Amino acid sequence: MTLAALEDVDVAWLEQALAPRFPGVRIDGFRFGTVIRGMATKAQLLIEYAEPAGAPEAMWLKGGFEAHSVRSEPLYAAETRFYRDLAPRLPINCADAYYAHVDPDGGRAILLLEDLTARHARFGIPGEALSIEQAERAIDQLAGLHAAPRREPDLIAAFPWLSESSGIEQVDVIGEYFGYWAAACISPRFEKLPEALRDRPRMEAALRRMQVFDRENGRHHLVHGDAHTGNMFYEPDGTLGLLDWQTAMLAHWSVDVAYLLIIAMTVEDRRAHQETLLRRYLDRLAASGGDAPDFDAAWLAYRRRAGWSFLNALCPTTHHSEAICSAWAERAGAAITDLATVEALTA
Repeated sequence: MTLAALEDVDVAWLEQALAPRFPGVRIDGFRFGTVIRGMATKAQLLIEYAEPAGAPEAMWLKGGFEAHSVRSEPLYAAETRFYRDLAPRLPINCADAYYAHVDPDGGRAILLLEDLTARHARFGIPGEALSIEQAERAIDQLAGLHAAPRREPDLIAAFPWLSESSGIEQVDVIGEYFGYWAAACISPRFEKLPEALRDRPRMEAALRRMQVFDRENGRHHLVHGDAHTGNMFYEPDGTLGLLDWQTAMLAHWSVDVAYLLIIAMTVEDRRAHQETLLRRYLDRLAASGGDAPDFDAAWLAYRRRAGWSFLNALCPTTHHSEAICSAWAERAGAAITDLATVEALTA
């Protein structure tokens, strides 16, 4: 059941979408609450029922209804398939999906998701930093997620879309973000970067080499792909959860671990705790049924994958504010320098 625009949502569509999950549901009416227009459109639905059949009074509709949405359809489809096919099988904390549909012809994807305010969740803010305890909780969740293909050997065969190229590859995020270089290099955030990282050909070559490294090392882990604090939520007891699964894909585990430790932590905390957290991750990955490398191999992979964080220094202000981009640029620049990432990629 495809929607071309947010305005196409009506009672009949909503009843039909919810009926498989809540048989017998009947809706008197609904109204839109908060509407957020960003990379995707997210609209809160406040529903009045004649017969709720267990359905909640509030939920969020998510889809690609923006002018720029066409080129991002592979990302919307990946997230919707994740909620439809994978989330029910995984040991992760995420929103419940009441409806998840991908149009087999046009690729348009629609989600109806749990309103997490019912859990009294606090939503993370892009640019804020995790505490050490929060980083440990995030590491533990990621390890369980990453181990899924090894723990459940039928997973990839059951869902062939996992073997397709990822939305990130289809959209060419590296090419897109280096296209923002001219604007980024004259912004305050570039003052946070060491001089050696302000060389566009050098940095673009390093990140393209990182893509080769990813291909050479296989796609053996199920990753989130964008594990920064803006894609997290926290329940009152401290339980951490993950949001926005548009970049879910098969990839190398370091995609998530390097990004988390570098972009979601302060420079000081990352320097002081990265080795301990990496060892914790490897222990949890093995305990979750994954194939954990030895520490030296993991450390090299971590150093190389730190390169991806450089894209945060190029992020356009249409996506995030300059203050957020500056915080990310400082963290990325420090990590890439500390870890000799460019050298590790080009050696």
